[in-house]
Amino acid sequence: MFLIYLSIQMPQELLTSTQFIKLQTSTRKEFDYILEALRGFLSIIVVVSHIIVFNINFEPNFFPSNLTNIRLPAQLAVLIFFVLSGYVIGLSTPKMETKNDIAKYFKKRIIRIYPIYLISIILSVLVAKESYSFTTILSNLTFTQIIFQSVIFENSPIWSLQYEVVYYLVFIPILYFRLNPIKLCILSIFISILSYIAFPFINIPVLISYSVGLVFWLSGLILASHFKGIPKIIDFKESVSMLFLLLSLLQFNVFHTALIKTINAVSVTIFGHEINFNNVYWAKAIIGIPDFAYLPYCILFILKFVGFKFKYEKLVTLFLLLSPILTFIHLAKSFYNPKIFEEFIIPTIFYILSLIVYFSDGSQFNKVYQTILTVGTWLGKISYGIYITHFPILILFGNVYKYSGSLLTYILRIFLFFSVTIIFSYLLENKLQPILKKTSLRYFK
Repeated sequence: MFLIYLSIQMPQELLTSTQFIKLQTSTRKEFDYILEALRGFLSIIVVVSHIIVFNINFEPNFFPSNLTNIRLPAQLAVLIFFVLSGYVIGLSTPKMETKNDIAKYFKKRIIRIYPIYLISIILSVLVAKESYSFTTILSNLTFTQIIFQSVIFENSPIWSLQYEVVYYLVFIPILYFRLNPIKLCILSIFISILSYIAFPFINIPVLISYSVGLVFWLSGLILASHFKGIPKIIDFKESVSMLFLLLSLLQFNVFHTALIKTINAVSVTIFGHEINFNNVYWAKAIIGIPDFAYLPYCILFILKFVGFKFKYEKLVTLFLLLSPILTFIHLAKSFYNPKIFEEFIIPTIFYILSLIVYFSDGSQFNKVYQTILTVGTWLGKISYGIYITHFPILILFGNVYKYSGSLLTYILRIFLFFSVTIIFSYLLENKLQPILKKTSLRYFK
């Protein structure tokens, strides 16, 4: 919340620099460009993470042991998606004063997410090894999974879509009654903490997840409400630096570690034991109080990739960028534990790259940074398709036992998997979606 407040204070002297690309929020093309790069990278982070975590479902006969040392922040990627969602909805939905405005909002959301979502559910059922009941399939089709039924495993990532739909519904009274999103954000924090303390006496763990996730979603909405019409200044070097920082945060977020220790200590003091959700269905407890430690970074990433400058920006950026250095104290204490060092090799490389890129003179590498972001932008345009279909495609590859069991076949599977996922997502987003949108708009007029 403090970072959101600081971001509102934007000095005009920061609006001039030959190293920056100036963008105005007046055109849809520019608006898309500055968002899609981050969205594209987030989708790939989720995909790669799932390949590693669910390798047995992808390649049943082979697993490169070194892959266990690569742990990407898929959870953080989804949390940033929530902030992005609130931000985009806040910018693209200017008013909601009548029932007709509500109907238009619903129509726009349904046309955007449901056709591809429906295809992903059908694909999930087709590749599933087990037969799901009609009620489970219907619940997943109507976004009531988690509440009434389990998520279809063959498309596990759709848990976040169910959360998104809940937030889309919450947005209606927020805009219609002009509720203050900052006050709602504080209320959501209070509800999440109260629900946590009350568990398991009041056994509603999903309320904790919904409330914490809503804080991230509302944070995006708050950013949108305070940055409409403000010029954007894209620093390619800083954006790439933030990308490397993002990739390191699963192991290098010292605030997350401190918050977990604090929560556990308080739980032991009050209840005599740590509170855990081991017996709770995973999708009902997938977001927790410790995830609040990621909120400052989520907001910072959005501001950097969107290009907004704010008061004390450099100070805040340096604080969040340099705080992870404290992680090296933990590594020094674990000097004789090779497993910990192996786990931290990849994130350490990412973190050091983040520092090098941020503090170096970026002018000579500006084209490289632009190229990286251009690739992200292209992926971002099909990121929803990638996110919503990659898991059933992953399962489909796992159902093919032939041509498996060696490093060569594993590399081939990886290449074919990404090729199929990206091509399929491209066809869905760039070919099918425009046709469905045009047809739907004609039908719903």
